[in-house]
Amino acid sequence: METLQQLSYVYQALHRYPEMAAVLDRALEIIPSDVDTRMARAYLELEWRADCRPLHTAIEALLTTNPAAAPALAWWWVNLAFCERDATAVTRALVALANDSFGPGGIALNRTFGEGLLARVRGDAAAASAAFALARTQQEEVVRAQLDYGPALLRLP
Repeated sequence: METLQQLSYVYQALHRYPEMAAVLDRALEIIPSDVDTRMARAYLELEWRADCRPLHTAIEALLTTNPAAAPALAWWWVNLAFCERDATAVTRALVALANDSFGPGGIALNRTFGEGLLARVRGDAAAASAAFALARTQQEEVVRAQLDYGPALLRLP
């Protein structure tokens, strides 16, 4: 299963979406209940065809059947909510963040950064600036605690 997921990331990086879809579909045949693979497959339609509906449907279905799964899908949810320009959904998704971070790949942005993005979307420049400044301070603390960990540096807004 992990091999198929990794292969799908390679296809994603190469923008070979039909191959990525086939690999993710195969992974879902093996473990249909895998949340990350299900979300990745739905997200593919957003990235490939700019179609939010599959991801929206997948998230809503999972939240309806298992509300406790919200932290596991928060990254997908935050991204979708921003794409849909749905401030209420962004707020709900940011609250659901389990480890207080979201973002693609190794770049994990903290919740405060997300709040800054949301303030910017709402047109509140002062709140956005304050949130981004706080997010940077918070991330600087993470970097100081992990001086030898390169991905932490990527999180500095």
